[in-house]
Amino acid sequence: MTKNTLGIFLAAQLILVLVVWGLGQRDAEAPQAFLSFDSAIVDKLSISDGETAVELLRIGEEWKYGDDVPANKSKIEAVLKKLSNTSAGWPVGTTGSAAERFEVTDNLFQRRLVAKAGETLVADIYLGTSPSFRKVHARHASGGPVYSIDFSNYEVGAEENEWLDKGLFRPRGSIAGLERKGQFVATKRNGTWSSGGDDLSQSEINKLAARFEGLSVTEPSDFQLPPDPWIQYSLDDEEGTQLLSIYRVSDENNYAITSDRTAGVYGLSSFVAEQLDVQLSDLLAKEDSKMAVDEIMELEEES
Repeated sequence: MTKNTLGIFLAAQLILVLVVWGLGQRDAEAPQAFLSFDSAIVDKLSISDGETAVELLRIGEEWKYGDDVPANKSKIEAVLKKLSNTSAGWPVGTTGSAAERFEVTDNLFQRRLVAKAGETLVADIYLGTSPSFRKVHARHASGGPVYSIDFSNYEVGAEENEWLDKGLFRPRGSIAGLERKGQFVATKRNGTWSSGGDDLSQSEINKLAARFEGLSVTEPSDFQLPPDPWIQYSLDDEEGTQLLSIYRVSDENNYAITSDRTAGVYGLSSFVAEQLDVQLSDLLAKEDSKMAVDEIMELEEES
């Protein structure tokens, strides 16, 4: 074998060694999965901060908590989807003292998440301190190293009310009819609202409809409701008609709301409740509104 041939042979071997070593390094540095599961099969998610806890249950297509309270389905599904494919990277700690420092131990944690599919455990992890924005230290409850994952503790609150579906009384789809009992009936056709022979201000009636489309409750309520509601509205949407009853429940301007579509009594902020106290005169076009006021004043003068 000539010197040139030997040199070429040795160079080729060296290149091969470097390629194999580089591939090995790439595999070693590839992020490892911290969690990997099918989020669609999870039907129970428990969250604890060590003092308070919430248990979210999927019943059929809906999520509930507590005494059959509707939970925020889209929020829960987003959390599960994010967790279901979480990369770990290199461990940031492997010792017991590191786990304590990062607050991911049995006795010290900021969140513990337990996900199940039926009786099968899907995930059981501790979340602790945050090394940087939108990252949190995490560790499996069964033990092992501590990792930094793309997640935040604020995404999984341990208070029940943080998981309430606060839009549970919003119309389903677009509103086609809107009635305040004893006041007015408005219907929408081809994008225009009408109410009998009254000329409605389209901007005002659209503003009222938008308030229902963004309607948010505050929390499940144990208020003792008075016999009659303060305000009642009937809304026609894409799934039928919903009757909403709003109650003023004390002298301190506390409000509650119920629906014939969803069971339960829920709190309503005074700001939201009072924005729904709309009279027909508030919805009339300017000229009609002035005429209505004039008629009322004439009637008062005659009496």
